[in-house]
Amino acid sequence: NQQAIYAQDSWAINSNMTFNFGVRYEEFENKNSNGDTFIKIDNQWAPRLGFVWDLSGQGRTKLYASYGLYYLPIPSNTNVRMAGGELFDEGYFQWDGNMNPDGSPAGWTDCGALNFPGCGNQGSMGDYLRGGVYADGEIPDPLETLSSNFKPMSQLELIVGYEHMLGTNWSLGVRAVGRQFNEVIEDSTINQGLLEKYGYVVDHDEYRLMNPGSDFEGYADLGDGIVPVSFTAEELGYPEAERNYTALEFTFKRRFANNWMFEGSYTWSKLWGNYEGMVLSDNGQDDAGITIMFDYPALMDNSSGSLQQDRRHNLKLFGAYTFNFGLQVGANATWRTGRPINSFGVHPTDPDAQGYGADSFYTFGEPTPRGNYGRTDDVTFLDLMVKYDFRWGVDWFVRMDIFNAFDQSAVVEVQESAEQDSSDPPNYVSNPNYKEPLHYQAPRSVRFGVGINF
Repeated sequence: NQQAIYAQDSWAINSNMTFNFGVRYEEFENKNSNGDTFIKIDNQWAPRLGFVWDLSGQGRTKLYASYGLYYLPIPSNTNVRMAGGELFDEGYFQWDGNMNPDGSPAGWTDCGALNFPGCGNQGSMGDYLRGGVYADGEIPDPLETLSSNFKPMSQLELIVGYEHMLGTNWSLGVRAVGRQFNEVIEDSTINQGLLEKYGYVVDHDEYRLMNPGSDFEGYADLGDGIVPVSFTAEELGYPEAERNYTALEFTFKRRFANNWMFEGSYTWSKLWGNYEGMVLSDNGQDDAGITIMFDYPALMDNSSGSLQQDRRHNLKLFGAYTFNFGLQVGANATWRTGRPINSFGVHPTDPDAQGYGADSFYTFGEPTPRGNYGRTDDVTFLDLMVKYDFRWGVDWFVRMDIFNAFDQSAVVEVQESAEQDSSDPPNYVSNPNYKEPLHYQAPRSVRFGVGINF
């Protein structure tokens, strides 16, 4: 259940200066499959402030700025997985290498609990399809779902800009943008805190929704029922979640006049920290809100650096021309630099992180900090448009769009695991597919359309 209300106003102090004020209030309540509340947050007050100043007093130059606080709700995926009756079961099998005529694998042996005769070396990964019962359908107690003192997830944004008109049709502009996460909500284990403070060794992972890097208050079953527990950030061992974005954008624009228009922008930006967002694009994990980040403290070793969507340079150009007989042509050109590449491997010392395979910021036992291993290809594409307006009873148009007209095929994602999964470090195994392409930019495509203007 979510509710929000928003109010705004503008105040023209004089003919040159206008202030904008706004505030948004939000609250939400999430319930589990039994109808019991497991998360309820209110008092989310988000102010928005801004101004526009006509420096010349002639409507040709303006200085503007805005500041805002934005709250992000808990993803629905988190509601389902953390508070629902989730069923997740896998089995253990070994493959003998044979294939069916259709190309699917044949010759699987059911290894049961890894003690079936003939299932090979049980101390290594071998050819096992690993698995087990990860969730038995039981709905968790809301007290054992999250911390009781966590703060909602929010982001600050500050924009400052300047625009100036040149002549009658042209304008130039520049703006700076800064965005920063305040608090992040992720699922994290409290295993380390239970051991260090209470001497309690868990026989299963104790996950909680919390603010990583902050003190924790909540509940846990220490063997004699559910009791209150608390930990400092140091006892839990997690760093603060960080995501910072800064950008400087230069723009030019020619308004539509004398049958044509033209505009463009160049943006220099930097995105860095240890938390990309609710999903992970470096390993393709779309488990919104409960990714592998912050699952265990050791998974965050060497995790700070340029984030996956950091594209340092971005150039955009767009133009259109209209002929007097109803034909319009246009083009959109874009160039942007590639994204950072990681070097993932197996954690050299931490058993919990090792259970995730090659998903740590280590390679062959050595630290490999985030985003330090080159970048994917620069991406360039040109889109073209042709449109014709005509009248046949009413105003019609036909249109053709050509996307990526020159069929550019830059690599936009590569394999970032430099090692293969290994269950017994330090026997590291190099991944021969490291940095091999996984995805390319979308190929050339053509779209036809017809429509009515009314």
